[in-house]
Amino acid sequence: MTRTSKILATVGVIFVFMILSASLQMGSGPGGRNPGIIGLIFTFGLIAGIRAIWKKPKPNSNHEDKTSLKKD
Repeated sequence: MTRTSKILATVGVIFVFMILSASLQMGSGPGGRNPGIIGLIFTFGLIAGIRAIWKKPKPNSNHEDKTSLKKD
């Protein structure tokens, strides 16, 4: 992924989180209670999503050349 697409995906994930969080808060009633465990799940999902977007691929530690074929 290019850096621009990662930034756009991050903005999209944050936007979806804000929509879900706002709907959860509106559904809690006029008392303004905390979202509770579902809010924590959304928050951890946001963190996991952003980490997955910005995760760097592992370097290939296999020293064998996969493109060449050995013939006996």
